[in-house]
Amino acid sequence: MIDKQTCSAIILDIFLKTMGNGFTKILFLENENDRGENTNNFKQKIVNMKKGDQKAFHYVYKKIVAGTRYFWDWSESEYLCERQGSDKYLIFGVEIWPAFSASINFFQNLDEEQIFNCPKENLIAYILTKNLASNIQNMLREDYYADSFQKAHNSALSKDKKFENWEERCFRKEYYNSFSDTLKHAIKNKTFYKWPIEEFKKITTEENFDSIMQMYFGEGCSNIEKMKYERGVRKWTTFEKLFKNEQNKNDDEMAKLKKLIEEKQLLPDFQIFQSRIFAAYFWENLRSTLPDYIQKENAKKIWKTFFELIEKGKITDLRRTFKINLQLSL
Repeated sequence: MIDKQTCSAIILDIFLKTMGNGFTKILFLENENDRGENTNNFKQKIVNMKKGDQKAFHYVYKKIVAGTRYFWDWSESEYLCERQGSDKYLIFGVEIWPAFSASINFFQNLDEEQIFNCPKENLIAYILTKNLASNIQNMLREDYYADSFQKAHNSALSKDKKFENWEERCFRKEYYNSFSDTLKHAIKNKTFYKWPIEEFKKITTEENFDSIMQMYFGEGCSNIEKMKYERGVRKWTTFEKLFKNEQNKNDDEMAKLKKLIEEKQLLPDFQIFQSRIFAAYFWENLRSTLPDYIQKENAKKIWKTFFELIEKGKITDLRRTFKINLQLSL
């Protein structure tokens, strides 16, 4: 019998590990100093969740649901997203995290009569792949950009010059394709980072590229070239400054960085780069994380499925791929 709670906790833990060390800070932007509401207590909740504590599991789950809005939703925070809204990281909020939450809900809602005659690693790999592949397929639709979410909400607003500048900046077509394009170009590359880095380098000089990377990564900017060829999990804290909203008027450091990028006339391209490098960060960390949870062979099958979907536009028979046998108990 599949342990529903264990499987749900594993998927949630895969997501957190994929988001990298330091990510949980995002979940506590509003209440880091509140009693019982901080990243240290959250670590203990995760430990308890892995031990089967259902209350801890639901707490962790709800914090992630609330925290993901900072990537795309309209909120008071300007940490990652503009206060008026931006689609720079939208796909993460409406396609990537929902694939994980749907996988979790599958196990939470699993009927006791359903018996899967297979290891739990196979079933987790199957459900997670099924939901992610379905959402990737959605991203590949030709009309996906035309169906953009936030733009429709603002169609009735007065379109003065300030509004037009905001709309152009926040609803670029490339934002909607960041995850699918990064996945597509990784088929022939060693890592997911290579394509977005090379694309950004194409539109500027080597000197400009190096100076911008120096601003964001400091001494670690020399590792940018390594990212193109070296796989492995990387920390959220390494990329945090790069992912932050450079439009945040309350952040002096971001304002200085934005001014320098504007002086080089690279702000639009840089914002597209942010969206793509965020997608690369997620995919690369996920690829490195999965084998520890679902075994190496299952992980290989997942990426084979994704790459075949990108190239052929079809999802293979996943039940056969992951050897899922379902029996109904009498």
